[in-house]
Amino acid sequence: MKSLSFAFMIVVLFNYFINALADNDHYIITIKTKINLKDYDDDQNVKDAVDVFVNDKLNDIYDIIEENKDTYTLENGQMDERLEELDSIVMNKRHHRSTKLLFVNQVNPQNITAIQNLQNLQKRSDNSTEILDDKIEEYIPVESKLVSPICPLDSGYAVVIYASDEVIKKVKKLPDIKRCNKSIPTENDANTYYNLDFIQKETNWTDVIVQDRFKNVSRNFYSHLSLLSQSHFDSESTEVYDNTYYYPKTAGQDIDIYFIEESGYFDYDEFDTYNGSRTITCDAISDINYDFTELSYDDERRVKGCEVSNIKNTSHGTIVSMTAGGKYTGAAKKANLHIIATSLHSFSELQSLEYIRKHARPNKTIINISRTGYGYYSEIQEKIIELRRSGVIIFVAAGNNKENCCSSMHLYGGFDDVITVGATEDTIDRDISEVFYPSVGGFYLFEKDGTDYFRDYGTSYATPLVAGVAATIMSEHTEIRYNYNLMKKTLIDMSLKDILYGLPGETANRFINNGKRVVYSPNNAYHGCGENSGYSKCSKGCCSKDNKCIEFDGSSASQYCYVSLGCQSEYSEFCLSNKSTSTSTRLVNNRCGPGYGSCIIKKSRYIDGVGCCSKDGYCGTSSQHCGKGCQSEFGACYSSN
Repeated sequence: MKSLSFAFMIVVLFNYFINALADNDHYIITIKTKINLKDYDDDQNVKDAVDVFVNDKLNDIYDIIEENKDTYTLENGQMDERLEELDSIVMNKRHHRSTKLLFVNQVNPQNITAIQNLQNLQKRSDNSTEILDDKIEEYIPVESKLVSPICPLDSGYAVVIYASDEVIKKVKKLPDIKRCNKSIPTENDANTYYNLDFIQKETNWTDVIVQDRFKNVSRNFYSHLSLLSQSHFDSESTEVYDNTYYYPKTAGQDIDIYFIEESGYFDYDEFDTYNGSRTITCDAISDINYDFTELSYDDERRVKGCEVSNIKNTSHGTIVSMTAGGKYTGAAKKANLHIIATSLHSFSELQSLEYIRKHARPNKTIINISRTGYGYYSEIQEKIIELRRSGVIIFVAAGNNKENCCSSMHLYGGFDDVITVGATEDTIDRDISEVFYPSVGGFYLFEKDGTDYFRDYGTSYATPLVAGVAATIMSEHTEIRYNYNLMKKTLIDMSLKDILYGLPGETANRFINNGKRVVYSPNNAYHGCGENSGYSKCSKGCCSKDNKCIEFDGSSASQYCYVSLGCQSEYSEFCLSNKSTSTSTRLVNNRCGPGYGSCIIKKSRYIDGVGCCSKDGYCGTSSQHCGKGCQSEFGACYSSN
């Protein structure tokens, strides 16, 4: 098999809305004070020392904000209005070398007293004739919208700051910063069933963005995206499907995705450039009648869209490109999108690949080819190998004919150095197969909220979906130079293994995942354990390999509680260590141990009962038998022992 036997299985689904992209946010910072804060309210000296120390830290944080105010720019290109206070007259006084700000605690304004006491102490201890302003720090009280003290805690002093991503990275590096957590809005509806901090920890993303407008719609709009960011949905574990798309904030930013398509048009909200922060263009046309034309910057087709003269499908390229990087429908919402309008002829495709090679940025360029056929073209294969060597990653469609696409005669799934993407539907949950996207070609099935919707499926749309996920991986890890081999390995490692049904034995059973695996229940109903049930822990018994809670009662069902069979100790009350190799045909007075035998009973060729041998030599299944002192050579024991 020449080509990569790697076909991601995607349910191709579409949607139309997205929450506003977040920029800056509030963070609760805990500062280590090195002072026992239990005496804070009772000892004025302790209170004064802590308040002065915390206020100095807030001045350090404020300096970072001033130095990095440009990082607070919003998606619309405007400066965040909270930064206006930096330009006020009071703030300008800070430029005096002996002036600091006194950040008033709005809950407990008495922190001003500590600073005043410090100033009075400095003045009383100064006996020189020098100007005091040059020696004594002057504090200017302010009620800032950017930084503010809150209250002492047992573990430190809590403050709140309003920070950009860049500011929060630098604040975390300051000494005496114990914790830094984003402030989470609390609501009384189902919008907060997910834990953003946990997702950020699980994925290691710099920040998490949520698209959840249609999470409660019965037809599961946009579930082609929500499926990317969770493990296998099991209605017995979480009852309701979480139709929410979770993705990293970078969202493919500064990554170029090229599409070899007959056409592409950008007169849709999907193709928002966010005030020019990303590029969406038709770069060139490779036409059977007019050969190859690079569109100039003053050609309106470059920004409005273009097509070849002998076009067969007028909407395919538009839908493919929005699936990869559309503002609402796309997986990589900030990626640069480039259409190369290409006729359905191999020489045109070769021309387009060469154009991309000349303009590609190494390790920042993806090519999407959502077209298939039959025949081997050594020239195109050589060009693909050349593109791979130059750091370009190519995704191609496997085709919709349910055929083995690994033959070199299969365009392009059977070629070397490409990542081949398959598609599937109706394998996760039947309702999820009924999905729709905003109509592009003028045909629609129904109208909702002023938008006409149509539906489609197949590897043509699965391929750009995977390409979009790859773009988010690349933008999130700019320190890594992703190439074909590394991206292929990364996607395979991140994929969900063996969750699809009815596949031929030679087909790779890998379902695309963007790094977020935990499955949440919108109605907070969890009947299982582990990642498929919101990382819930079994309150009784063990969490099996397939994320089910099993009660250990000494029967054969307890086999699932063994570590050797995949018991997940992190989500279990306990797991059992490996079974004793010895068995007993009978026990006298339920005794076990040396001279008695094992608590694992075998009357014939099958094991009929499993028990634990306590430290006192008695069989049982309680924590007294299976816990501390349990004799593992004569029965099962909790793995923690």
